[in-house]
Amino acid sequence: MRKNNIAILALLLVLFSCKHTEGPEWTDLLNYTDFSNWTQFVLKPEQKGVEESEMQYPPEWLIPKVYLSDNPDSSVFSYQMLDGKKVLHISGELLGFLTSKEEYENYHLKYKFKFGKKWQWLGDRPRDGGIFYHAVNPSSDKERSPHEFNIHDGDIGSYWSFGGYGEIPSKLSSDLPGSITSIIPILKPVIPSLKDTMCLFDPTGTPRTFGSAIPGMQIAVANPIADNPLGKWNELDLICLGDTIIHAVNGKVVTVIYNSRHEDEDGKLVPITKGAIKIQSEGGEQFVEYIKIKKITEIPEEFRSSLTSFETPADAAASSPSTPVEEEADTEVKWVNPEITPMPGLSHHVLQSEALGKEVGYVVWTSEYHQKERSEGYPVLYFLHGVGGTESADAASFSHWVSKAIAYGFLLPLICVFPNGGVSYYRGEVGKMIVDELVPLIDKNYNTIPRAESRALAGFSMGGEGAVYLSVMHPGLFCAAGSMGGELKLDDPQLKAAIEKAIPQWKKVDYGFYLVNGDSDQPDAFKDFANIIEKEDIDHRIVILPDTDHNLGHYYERSIGGLLAFLANHIKDHN
Repeated sequence: MRKNNIAILALLLVLFSCKHTEGPEWTDLLNYTDFSNWTQFVLKPEQKGVEESEMQYPPEWLIPKVYLSDNPDSSVFSYQMLDGKKVLHISGELLGFLTSKEEYENYHLKYKFKFGKKWQWLGDRPRDGGIFYHAVNPSSDKERSPHEFNIHDGDIGSYWSFGGYGEIPSKLSSDLPGSITSIIPILKPVIPSLKDTMCLFDPTGTPRTFGSAIPGMQIAVANPIADNPLGKWNELDLICLGDTIIHAVNGKVVTVIYNSRHEDEDGKLVPITKGAIKIQSEGGEQFVEYIKIKKITEIPEEFRSSLTSFETPADAAASSPSTPVEEEADTEVKWVNPEITPMPGLSHHVLQSEALGKEVGYVVWTSEYHQKERSEGYPVLYFLHGVGGTESADAASFSHWVSKAIAYGFLLPLICVFPNGGVSYYRGEVGKMIVDELVPLIDKNYNTIPRAESRALAGFSMGGEGAVYLSVMHPGLFCAAGSMGGELKLDDPQLKAAIEKAIPQWKKVDYGFYLVNGDSDQPDAFKDFANIIEKEDIDHRIVILPDTDHNLGHYYERSIGGLLAFLANHIKDHN
């Protein structure tokens, strides 16, 4: 479960035994005869018949006092005739689930349904239901159902976390749909995420980390609201490709989740990209025409437009230009470049390098939360520029994104350092300068945590390659590396030998690699390297961005949230 390279898994044999197959790709998970490829669970209430006048707060049996029935009521899930065809009928009378016996990964699920009546015990709450996905260990006391595609009358497609984590571009708003405002006074005592101001999905908004354990961040409200009127059919699309998840309602994307992960049995956050599918009964009657699925290797084209940006208009000036930023340098390298974009926390410095025999510039950024006398110190993230860049080229733009990540809580305060790497690919004397001179100098002059577990690398293109290369050659110095648009060729036997030598040290510090390339920018750039670390169980993520070429601005917009969240999971912020 720790590896997240995009792999194609065959749908398991149970799919081929189901009826209502549509064409060569889609398979209906319902056979309209029995539930042989599902398990049924119904949560029997300890008390029933609560009067509507007593529904100001959830009845005690609903949250959390329920118990698993040994004899599920089969009438909760059944097949019925409707308009001349068989459909799945979900009564909604009791809380319950249909759980697939198989697990699915890299798939597109379509779910067509319409609501019926509402049960009295819901009180003022709207009709409810849901699709839980990536469920692990179903039908056991170790079950985890981390993500929910909420089927909530009035905001279908909202994301609810039940132990899952992910980055969702969003905006804060008090302009909430009535389906949310109606449940705030009822469920707020047990679901503190329900507030007068909440996060709505916004593809141009700020990426925020959602998770049930994060105060106020269990729910991302669907946006736009795309429900059809009550009694009309709705078609839902759930798209899961690698660690990216899309919720769509009636053809409109209403939520996107990046960097899907959950807590494993040891309480550690790990990637999660597959699992069982659970269909919920919760107070709202449903008639389901089909639940069909097919495997995918790319995001369907009609849903890609909502994946293009993490950026808000106000952020545009701070990020890199949308033209290709890296070209081969034909002129002599200028090693000191003090002209930096004005930004709080940025400062330019010069190192007299013995390794290079000359002065070399570097830039340091500290966040607004930085305290020189903080007893525990701060982690350090080194960002390496591409060919044609300098120490000053990317300092403001990258620090801008780091600042946002810190402000929104999925990255703790740290120090960023930007060395000048010339056109060295961070090998030879430049690598020696960084490792033997710059890192000790930063630890001496700044309030750092001077150990491998609190020191990481990231970079673009040549810098992305350099981040991985320095991780290989100096595995005891860092704890994680992120590459955007980089490449690492393993045609050098000495490099292969160095990787083998580094593996024990990587395991010691729980090393991680986040390797992202565009589909038009060497998507197989780390294939051979990934094959090696996959076999050695080294945590890594391979991300291929759709419609992306060699452009740092696009990498920022489309992958920076996932990259920083991944690094945050490996960087330790205490001694």
